[in-house]
This record gives sequence, structure tokens and C-alpha cells, in this order.
Amino acid sequence: MFVNENHVAILYNLIHSLSVGRLSRYFSVRWLLPYAPCPFTEGMAQVRINNEYGFIDKDGEEIVPIGKYDFVRDFSENMALVILGDWTTGKYGFIDGDGNEVVPPIYDIAGSFSEGLAMVGVIDREDRIGKYGFIDKTGKEVGPLIYDDASIFGFSEGLAAVSLNGKWGYISIAEQE
Repeated sequence: MFVNENHVAILYNLIHSLSVGRLSRYFSVRWLLPYAPCPFTEGMAQVRINNEYGFIDKDGEEIVPIGKYDFVRDFSENMALVILGDWTTGKYGFIDGDGNEVVPPIYDIAGSFSEGLAMVGVIDREDRIGKYGFIDKTGKEVGPLIYDDASIFGFSEGLAAVSLNGKWGYISIAEQE
């Protein structure tokens, strides 16, 4: 067992033998402790200790220090959603796969990146009225935030669901450029 400077216990090459008749399979297992287990996506896993979040790589090294953000989402298209504050009143931004803050937490809501764009929104907390739109991976708003609502799932097959003046429809990526 090896314990790195971040107090992550890593157990290498723990061999399990599963025997079925003459068939044996061996697995090399790594145990990362004391983090809550999360799956790896795009080479990183979100980790949580006492409701503080960060990211580690497959060697157990912290890429984003635990506690820098109040919540994080898995990586999608080499970008991860990060939140300062809670889900309802916090600010949303994005980091890249190296842990660099590409989009500072300035939005009131955001979705993960899909097809190179992510849905973002700003909400007037008193009136509970928001305006939504999309950003690219540099944080540039691709068109103004004009929609009354937008699908948090973003673009799929070149289309995203949005609402304007009480009616829902689809916009294409070309309409955002």
C-alpha cells in the first residue's frame, strides 16, 4: 500500500482469483481512500470528503483541490461544470481537463458541454425570471441569452430545445453562430 501526500491510500495489484472449474481470472485493483467512489470520466474522477469536492487522476493525484468548489460534475468534452455556493443560489462555471478555470462561476445555471456548447442562464432571483443561451469552450456566449428557457441537456444531433415567448422549439448550432 502507498499513501501519497494527499493522504490517499492506493493499494496496487491486489489479486483476486475467481475460480469456475478450471477457469481463473485475475484482476489488478486500485483502492482510493477516503474518497467517496465516483467513476472516472475522461481520465478523472470527482471526489468528495465532508461535502467538499475536487478531482483526482487515475494515480490519485488531486487535479482540482478538494474544497475549491462547492460542487462539481463529471467531465464532458474535456470540460467540467463547477459551482460556488449551493445548487439554487450558487454560481456556475467550467474547468478544463487540466483543472484550469476556463469559464469563471458567473452563471446562475448551466448544463454540461455537448457538441461543443453548453447551456447557461442568468436568473433574476426576485422575479424568478431567467434568460438562457449557450457558450462555447472558451466561455464566449454564442449569441445573446435571449431564451425564456432552454434544455439543460444542450445540443443533441445538432439541435437544442428552447422556449421563447411561451413556445418551445428547436434551434440548430448554425443559428447560434
